Amino acid sequence: MPGCSMKIFSGDPTQHEVAESVKIGDPLTLVVSIDEQDTYGLRVTDCLVRDGLGWGEQKLINDDGCPLDKEIMGVFEYSKGRTRASVQFQAHKFPYTASVYYQCNVKLCLKSDNGCEYVTVSVLLFNFC
Repeated sequence: MPGCSMKIFSGDPTQHEVAESVKIGDPLTLVVSIDEQDTYGLRVTDCLVRDGLGWGEQKLINDDGCPLDKEIMGVFEYSKGRTRASVQFQAHKFPYTASVYYQCNVKLCLKSDNGCEYVTVSVLLFNFC
């Protein structure tokens, strides 16, 4: 099984600046990736943000991988090899705490026999979300 990681970068992820202390409205990029290999691709689903206190959470991406409120977080863009997905959004927070915690599920698909084709069709061609 491939390893998986999720990072949030300040601004452009090619600068490799992991977001640590940001202000509301700062541009961020959430990147989910799996190890490069020829067998599996990924699909990001069920993303949510939590306050870390157990008082509040908000679902951002549904179980189909579509955003629930595009003003908060948009559609993930997938790499050609299906091993990386990213989405840009603006920093936000709960009003009563300074920290937020993001969680996403990653579903693996088999690249052989077009097993990852549904990711391309639903998100890129028909804008299913």
